[in-house]
Parts: sequence; structure tokens; C-alpha cells
Amino acid sequence: MTVQGISWLGAALFLLNHSFCAAEPVLVYQYKDSKGITVFTDKAPAGTRFLLRKYDCLACRVQAQLDWTTTPLFLTEYQPQIQQAARLQQLDPALLRAVIHAESGFNPKARSASGALGLMQIMPATARELGVADSLNVAENIRAGAAYLKQQLQRFPNQLGHALAAYNAGPETVRQYQGVPPYTETQRYVSRVQLLLQRYRSASLPVPALAAAPPFTTPADSIPAATKE
Repeated sequence: MTVQGISWLGAALFLLNHSFCAAEPVLVYQYKDSKGITVFTDKAPAGTRFLLRKYDCLACRVQAQLDWTTTPLFLTEYQPQIQQAARLQQLDPALLRAVIHAESGFNPKARSASGALGLMQIMPATARELGVADSLNVAENIRAGAAYLKQQLQRFPNQLGHALAAYNAGPETVRQYQGVPPYTETQRYVSRVQLLLQRYRSASLPVPALAAAPPFTTPADSIPAATKE
């Protein structure tokens, strides 16, 4: 199935809704045809370069049957690696835990259909850019994910929702829409990460959050908190 002339997330939503097995992750291939028109398809194109889009994280699945207000938190897993990455990037450790929870459910061996790997679901191109030798190595994965998240926070200062959308969908999509893209998958991802962040901050963490970590505020365009799907 092929669609043309819309954003990649719109294409992903279309392909998902028309898939025979909507519960499975959808692979979205993006390329330009001979007329220069951007094309999205669920089949790998032959004889041309293409981009393979990520579209299958835990928290962006429309059909995810989880109550994000009560789902158990991971308060002690990978504590040294998270603290070290948070200190290096001057990030709130609770934010890293929220993103890891949303991306992989704290599964260090998570592999998405689009090729994202590990706890923070690092795409191969991002891994190469950040010098990651093994994306399934817990310390390397968290280090790279924290660095990439920090890049998005710097691209969109004081706009946590924008930065989270960029981490999941890419900064070019956020720039295109001048904010969180108007797609259910991305909006739910951003909402669920922010909800998890609030819960991790409120929980009794075994190690206090870093004093140097800057506070994060909910952006003005934040969407409502997630509810049970």
C-alpha cells in the first residue's frame, strides 16, 4: 500500500489503519519518486534510496492496553548507568526513566521492527552519529539516548513536549508543525512520557535526583494527561 504527498506520521497512521494486523508494528518506507514526490509505503522500494521510519515504541501504540497512571514503575533498574548519563548531560534522572519506560518498558534487549535497539530505542543512524559500538549494551544505550534527548532539549529550549516529540518522531517533524505534530501516536507518546515523568518524580527514588539537574516545565501546548486506553 502506498500514499503520497503527506507527512511520514500521517502516512504511518494511514498504513496502520489499513493494515491486516494493526496490532503489529508498521514499517514506513519514505522515498522520492522520479517526479520528486515524497512517497510512503509499507513495502521496501527497489532500486532507490529510502528512509525507514520508527513507528513502534511502547508508549506511542494506539492499542497499548496499559493504564499509565498505575502501571508499575522501575525505580531501581540500571541506577548507576542512569545516574551517570544524567550527570553527564545535566538531565533529570526521572526524565530518563520516563523515556526508557515509554520507549522499551525497561527491556534492554528490545528490538523494534524499524531497527531501534535497547532501552532507549536507538536507531542505527543515531548510534553511528553518537559513536555507539553496541546499542544493546546498557551503558552505551543510555549514554547515547541521554545525549540525543539533550540535543532535542537544546533544539527546543523550555519546551519539553516539543523535545519529546522530536526524540520520538524527529526534529524535522516538530519544526514542520511548529510544535507537537497533530497525530494521535505522537501526542499519546508525549502525554504518556510527561505522566511517567510526574510519577517518577513523585516516587521515593532510592537515590535523590541530582541537584544540578535543571527543572523541566510542562509546555503551554501540553496535551491532557494520559488515561487508560
